[in-house]
Amino acid sequence: MYKSFSVLAMLALLAGCGHTPQKNTSETATTYQAVGVVTPGVTGARCFVQSGVASYTLDSTPGTVMVRAAPDPLDISCFKGAHMVGHTTVRPTVAPREAKVAHGQVCESCLYPKSVRVVMALRASSVEKKNVRMWAE
Repeated sequence: MYKSFSVLAMLALLAGCGHTPQKNTSETATTYQAVGVVTPGVTGARCFVQSGVASYTLDSTPGTVMVRAAPDPLDISCFKGAHMVGHTTVRPTVAPREAKVAHGQVCESCLYPKSVRVVMALRASSVEKKNVRMWAE
């Protein structure tokens, strides 16, 4: 009786060895896109890019950041020194077949603009505290 049980157990183990695990298709289908960020009139700004729960950093403008294709808006905040700041939000285009994709999910047809402009301005608090002086020559 013990021999037949051990033979059955061995056959069950060997049957499981032939099975190969399948890759998670949603993870392999994730696509990334290059998005250029420019700050007209200001170079060397540092930008933080947020899309849903994913975040990315661009060390210096003009530059390019790789972002995951998603149905979420892309929020871009840029800073230069203590006094310059800019912010913009862009939405991706989404194919009708994926229009109901939930936030944070893979969206192969979602495309952000190839280039995004972030207009930089003086922080209001810097001007109010007279940290920045402007004069005409």
